[in-house]
Amino acid sequence: MTLLQDKDVRTRKLHSCEWCGEAIPAGSCVNFRAYIFEGALNSGWQHLECNAAMHLYLGYDDDDGFDVGSFMRGTCTLKEEE
Repeated sequence: MTLLQDKDVRTRKLHSCEWCGEAIPAGSCVNFRAYIFEGALNSGWQHLECNAAMHLYLGYDDDDGFDVGSFMRGTCTLKEEE
């Protein structure tokens, strides 16, 4: 993964957290990332606590990736399959 941008921002519209999949309301302070993964340009928003959990889970080497929305909010715990 090649990280192009990684910064905390305030959202102007509704987004989904790429870590937990929950809604991020407009006006929320979140982390925004733009990156190239497996040759494709990607971007995503994460709750600040989800971004911290991602770094705990993956370290700062994101080459393994993760499935979008597969973790509980702010934790390294996978959601149970439904």
